[in-house]
Amino acid sequence: MKAYQDSLRLLVAMAVTAVLCSSCVSGSTLKTDEAALPAAAESTVDDQAGAVVKSVALVDMQSGCSLSFLTGAPPQYTVFKLTDPHRIIVDLPEFALAEHADLSIADNDFIAGLTSEKIQDRERDYLRLTVALRDDWVYTTSSDATSLTIDISRKMPDGGTPAKTTAAVQPAASAAVPASGRPVISSIVPHTGPDGMSIELVSAAPIGTYNAYTLKNPSRFVIDLPGARASIGTSRIAVNNAFVEQIRLGSDPRNLRVVVDIASPTLPQYQIAKQGASLMVHLQSVAVSSPAKAAEASGQPVAPEPVLPTESVALEESVPVGDEAAAAPQQFSGPNISFDFKDADIKNVLRLIADISGRNMIISEAVTGRVTLKLDNIPLDEALELILETNALGSIVTKNITRIETRERIKAINEEKLLARQSHEEVVDLEIRTFDVSYTKAQDVAQFLKQLKVLSPRGSATSFRLTNKVVVKDIPENISRIAELIREQDVPTRQVMIEARVVQSNPSYTKQLGISWGGTYTTTKDGNPINIGGGAGGNNIVNLPAPIGDGSGGGINLGYIRDNLTLNMQLSALENDDKIKIVSNPRVIGLDNQEALIKQGVALPYAVLNENGVTSTEFKDAVLELEVTPKITPQNTITLELKITKNQKSSQVGQDNAPGIDVREVETFLLVQSGVTAVIGGIYETTQTLNIKTVPFFGTLPYFGYFFRNEKQEEQLTELLVFLTVTILDAPGTIAQGPESVSG
Repeated sequence: MKAYQDSLRLLVAMAVTAVLCSSCVSGSTLKTDEAALPAAAESTVDDQAGAVVKSVALVDMQSGCSLSFLTGAPPQYTVFKLTDPHRIIVDLPEFALAEHADLSIADNDFIAGLTSEKIQDRERDYLRLTVALRDDWVYTTSSDATSLTIDISRKMPDGGTPAKTTAAVQPAASAAVPASGRPVISSIVPHTGPDGMSIELVSAAPIGTYNAYTLKNPSRFVIDLPGARASIGTSRIAVNNAFVEQIRLGSDPRNLRVVVDIASPTLPQYQIAKQGASLMVHLQSVAVSSPAKAAEASGQPVAPEPVLPTESVALEESVPVGDEAAAAPQQFSGPNISFDFKDADIKNVLRLIADISGRNMIISEAVTGRVTLKLDNIPLDEALELILETNALGSIVTKNITRIETRERIKAINEEKLLARQSHEEVVDLEIRTFDVSYTKAQDVAQFLKQLKVLSPRGSATSFRLTNKVVVKDIPENISRIAELIREQDVPTRQVMIEARVVQSNPSYTKQLGISWGGTYTTTKDGNPINIGGGAGGNNIVNLPAPIGDGSGGGINLGYIRDNLTLNMQLSALENDDKIKIVSNPRVIGLDNQEALIKQGVALPYAVLNENGVTSTEFKDAVLELEVTPKITPQNTITLELKITKNQKSSQVGQDNAPGIDVREVETFLLVQSGVTAVIGGIYETTQTLNIKTVPFFGTLPYFGYFFRNEKQEEQLTELLVFLTVTILDAPGTIAQGPESVSG
């Protein structure tokens, strides 16, 4: 019995020992497995989530900073810059933020903050990183297998060196508070639409910086407003519709947060736009954002889009092709924007442009491809045009909708519309309408319509001279266009008055000085008289007088008489000053773009002997003539094709006494303003003559030479000036009735 009890105790002890040993082994194994599981799980996460952003590094430089994002896979990214406020947007398709990633950066003079948000698109998800800038800095991007780097620097001035900033840079949050006061949200107004809803944040002061993002579980849309506060009496606004359950408000001394609770578990697409001082948030349901996708989900075919009745001319202008587009450079407008895309889906790029511009855009399913480009500070319309042209795409703009299609599809659409229009023109009843023509000839209007080719193949235009009417027979669609064309062309022709002043001046000055002197001497020799001399009344010793007589000059006779000596001398002088001034003032009124002519003068006859020996009379014109063709420009200036002639009979004659003609003529093109007098030409000619007659040897003696000399000085001046005044006559009452009514 005792042996049995000892054996039983031994078996119990062995069993307890075995249990303890097994529990120790099991505990050790479990502990080893628990320690190994996190490593295995972590390894699995790293293997499955390589497309993540792990961390961010900020390096300050002398004139900027460098922001590097460490990634787990080579990044495919889209980078673009937005203003108001200034920020850089980085979109990383199929990327996510690592679980323990830290995106906090140190405070610096270039970056105000860094935020991230996960955006779910219809086709794929992407991570959006928003770099808030303190000013309008410039940036460059680069990437490698494990990082994406954004280098930010100050703008480069014209000198080529970075501008130094001495003033302290204010934080971005303070930029949101304008001088007029801190933004105060006074009300939040929801507007429900068919495909979503809009939420208007009403503020008295402009809202500067904002940060928007979405959150899951539950679905929420959040917008943070730094520096803003709310004056609404409640912190919760009930909406309770198909899109939004409620709107909640929360704030701290430095920030106001607006949270929109989404009714659907699917996060909506959103667009944010500034309208004055307010902020408009549009939330769009993903399920109805694409008609084609909705049709696929329901299994129903997509109804063809109705073609709006637009003219083929407008469609041709909306799709520039080849040299025609290059010949007429397009003027772009819209806000300037910077883009940096690397292998981005073109549909996402076009949707981004639509979000920024606020325009309605329909993108065809045939539009596919990827885009890699870098654009800096160009108009948004130009960026869209470049992207479409690079990818062989085009746009059709109808009212406020932009439709993006391939060029082949646009060409097919135009051809279909052209065929439909031609078929319609062949079967529609023709309409006949008569148009009265008031200010032009009916024949010219009919010819104009035919040359313009606005008539359909079945149309016709006929003019009637007696009543000055045009009868048009064509399809009803063309009749209204033709009526507008006739109304634009049948307008009163404007009139122009042209006044010319031809001033001809021929002054002359003559000065002549001469002398005649002589004498007799009588004596006796051996009782015989001897006479020597030349009397004043006969032959003079020096006879160099100036011409004297009535109206010619004057003379002074001097004499000395003794018993046997007689001396006489005559001093003569002539000074003649002639001043002749002739002013001709032709004036004519003509129609715009029509030649006008006015002529006045005399036709000089002369005899001409022809080869048969027959004498005939021909004429040469010595006339004053004004010939002008005015053209009024849209700026109310006048271009003139002008010819002014002033011919006179000359003192010279030709063979058989044929009269000579002194020709004075101006022919030119010029541009003048209405009512302004202009000098269009002039001739200035001076002739100076000095004629000296002397007695040889004696005339060159100093002082005494004047007694043996005759001098004649003559100066002739010929001056011709042409003045022109052109006046636009807008109404018959403004036509001048006489010379006194014309200024100038």
